[in-house]
Amino acid sequence: MKVVFLICLYLKLNLVYCESNCKNFKTCSGCIGYNLDKCVWCSAKEHDDRRCQTLEYAEKNNDWCKENYYNPPEISNFNVVQNDTFNVGLNGAKVVQFTPQILQIKARPNALIPFKMNYKPAKDYPFRYILCHGLLCHNEEAYENTNSAS
Repeated sequence: MKVVFLICLYLKLNLVYCESNCKNFKTCSGCIGYNLDKCVWCSAKEHDDRRCQTLEYAEKNNDWCKENYYNPPEISNFNVVQNDTFNVGLNGAKVVQFTPQILQIKARPNALIPFKMNYKPAKDYPFRYILCHGLLCHNEEAYENTNSAS
């Protein structure tokens, strides 16, 4: 009986004291990039408290940040730059296997961004994709037979 009580007490204390990790971040990018909680950053020149807090804390404590806190939107810009229709390359036309081809996205760091892509294999073309993040691009080519679905 004592063991059960101690386990329940331990679990209750851990649940009560389970707090956000927002307050542990020392940089703005670490703060707003934390995707397990909605963290905001206070960039006021004169600030005595922790600069990173949860949005909930900031909304409840108006005096926490003397200026407006930084709370970027999850997605601030989502544009389809190129969206050519599927083409198997007949008559020398450019082969198009993916739609859309180019997206331009501006988002909060580590934000999950859902979007729909479509793939239609073209005969005698391998599956190839290029992912770019900032100035870095990653190029992959799958040499498996992807034309079995055509």
